[in-house]
Amino acid sequence: MAVLVFLHRWIGICLCLMFAAWFASGMIMIYVPFPSLSEEDRFAAGEKIDIGAIAISPNEALSKQAHSLTDRLRLINIAGRPAYVIHANAQPLVSIYADDGTSVAPLSAETAQQIGEHFTSAIIKHLDTSVMFDQWVVHQQFDPYRPFYRLHIADTQQTVLYISQQTGEVMQQTNSFERRWNTVGAIVHWIYPTVIRKNWALWDQLVWWLSLIGIFGAALGLYLGIVRLRRARNEKSFSVVSPFTGWMRWHHILGLCIGLFGFTWIVSGWLSMDHGRLFSAPDPTLTQIDAFKGMSVLDAAARIPLLTKQPLADANEIEYTALAGQPLLIMKNATGEHLFALDKLNNFRAYRPNASDVSLAATAAWPNYPIADVTLVSPEDNYAHLRERSLGKDVMRIIFSDPAATWVHVDLNSARIVSVMDRSLRVYRWLFNGLHSLDFPGLINRRPLWDITILGLLALGLCFCMTGVVIGFRRLCNCIK
Repeated sequence: MAVLVFLHRWIGICLCLMFAAWFASGMIMIYVPFPSLSEEDRFAAGEKIDIGAIAISPNEALSKQAHSLTDRLRLINIAGRPAYVIHANAQPLVSIYADDGTSVAPLSAETAQQIGEHFTSAIIKHLDTSVMFDQWVVHQQFDPYRPFYRLHIADTQQTVLYISQQTGEVMQQTNSFERRWNTVGAIVHWIYPTVIRKNWALWDQLVWWLSLIGIFGAALGLYLGIVRLRRARNEKSFSVVSPFTGWMRWHHILGLCIGLFGFTWIVSGWLSMDHGRLFSAPDPTLTQIDAFKGMSVLDAAARIPLLTKQPLADANEIEYTALAGQPLLIMKNATGEHLFALDKLNNFRAYRPNASDVSLAATAAWPNYPIADVTLVSPEDNYAHLRERSLGKDVMRIIFSDPAATWVHVDLNSARIVSVMDRSLRVYRWLFNGLHSLDFPGLINRRPLWDITILGLLALGLCFCMTGVVIGFRRLCNCIK
């Protein structure tokens, strides 16, 4: 028992302040999420592609890249000119102008300023060049687009834009309100300082191990708290609430009241860093993606004629893709994503995959998995529509009758696989989303009941951790003396 007390005490001394910060920052994150720029907002303020200026076919553009593998092919607007952006796994982006076939040079500061002024309809008061990392573009999703121009806008919100020097795209937008609250919110909660987060492997290991140690310390505290209560009641009758006095008494009582929630909340937070360690990964493999498409991006681009204005004149971005061997275009603008296919006369028509199309593609990607059912995901679905990591609207679910009871979710607006969910990931949904965000049916959509419940529990957790901070500080002072 003495060893358990010693371990709990010193884990608490080392981590109690961090636990308190986790509870406090969690409350902030409910109402001020980490800054992000949605595609809808980006396209709403962006320029349309000049389809009429396209003179170079995708194949001609692809022939100019230095590497042969292509994962994605997009057509965007760069400073008023149409350009192909070629994505290849683990390779730098290659951009080719679609009007004359020349390579896109890194964006100049003057051009970046023009893009920023058009995007915000405001004056740029200051521009930072060659920004590789900062707090708001530290995630690995921004890696292909580095470095950035960081534009400070002369507006009341102190808006800052991040424009890729590679493609001229506005990739991130923040304002002073978001930056201020996230400094004490998400950055604290995720242990997200730039110096740590820009090294994904370091950050992943650090947060995973700190959380695991915290779980061990919380489990010890919960066990010791129950043991001390039972011992005290056996010795002094059932009227004893706690055998301790002062701050230790409050720590013990609050621990008994909030300990189970605190423990499950830390465990579920730790599971957010699972990344395939204990549960399955939710993403398909590259082989499965290719088989689902039924042809490479190069083959799909080769079968699609040079684009004309109709019906693509309203596009901010066009992506070449395929489904079950059928070449497709994804047109993107402020209203969302829209699929187009070729008819028998080689004209573009609006297209929406049906159950047969999706089943054919899924069978090619998972050839040994018999399909049990194909269904549209309902708006009330407990596995697709979540507070965090939601799959979005217009999703079709393919249910396989394999040993792992795999579900594959396909976005019907883009013909993409958005999630692969087997039995273990459905368990993960309840352990992470359920326990960490209280994402339970009957509660998550009943506000302010959900707000009152989670804020009350987090506030109690914060108070409990603060008693640990005081006790730990006093213990350290005694050790120093």
